[in-house]
Amino acid sequence: MYETNGDFGQVRVANPIFSQRSAENLTIFTSCGWHRCNDLYHISQKDREALILVTVGGSGALRHQGRQIPLTPSTVAVLGEHTDQDYFTPPGGQWEFYWIHPAGAASHRILSCCSGGRPLVLTPPSIAEYTQRIERLLALQSLWPQQEPQACAVVSEILYRLLTDSGDSRAPTQLLSTQIMHFLETHYQQPLTIGDLAGHFHLSTGYLIRLFRTQTGFTPHEYLTRVRLSRAQELLSFTDLPLAQVAKQVGIPHTGRFIAQYKALRGITPGAQRRRQRGYFPL
Repeated sequence: MYETNGDFGQVRVANPIFSQRSAENLTIFTSCGWHRCNDLYHISQKDREALILVTVGGSGALRHQGRQIPLTPSTVAVLGEHTDQDYFTPPGGQWEFYWIHPAGAASHRILSCCSGGRPLVLTPPSIAEYTQRIERLLALQSLWPQQEPQACAVVSEILYRLLTDSGDSRAPTQLLSTQIMHFLETHYQQPLTIGDLAGHFHLSTGYLIRLFRTQTGFTPHEYLTRVRLSRAQELLSFTDLPLAQVAKQVGIPHTGRFIAQYKALRGITPGAQRRRQRGYFPL
């Protein structure tokens, strides 16, 4: 992928490096950006990571199994993980588009439901739902790594929007679990209970837990705890807030419970984590 302007056209790129904890527990991406290209632009790669292409001007093309698929304005193209990718600006043309490479197990499951292992091109009701979020990711690049949790939430929003717009009747449970993930990632500061979550989605608590665990490998409580502690990690690393304040900001009202949960999941207390992060090791 081109990362600087050239004879092919113009480009803006974000290539963040996510922490291991976010890669394991949240929805991430390896790169995203914007292109305005002439017909010198051509990408042909094998066994690539997943890709979403959002065309906003001109036209591009995607070649798959000998068939050329046009990519016109206001369309979103989806290529699943480990697929051969061949896309380009047709001869004599111009193509303006955004792209993102989602990553991680959650992304793979969602994109598999959308595309079924084959390229998918759809025309969503609002292309801005995608372009505005990718612009947000580009803007967050300059604030890295403090904005890593916010970036994870934005990627989750993009995938949720994609799954909704694809309208794939084969994926109702995946859509529901993604809705639950998105709700937890955006409401983690609130005092949520499994009853609150079940009531919001009009499900029994037992069904909700079984569904979510099947789709994500975690119970809703486990996933919420991981989201909260990932946010807490950022506050510990980049602020001087007291532990009690950090706990409250991530939705855990009791400092003792926060310390216990943090140590159980990370193997270290929040205070020790803060000292280690800042390179302070007492004698």
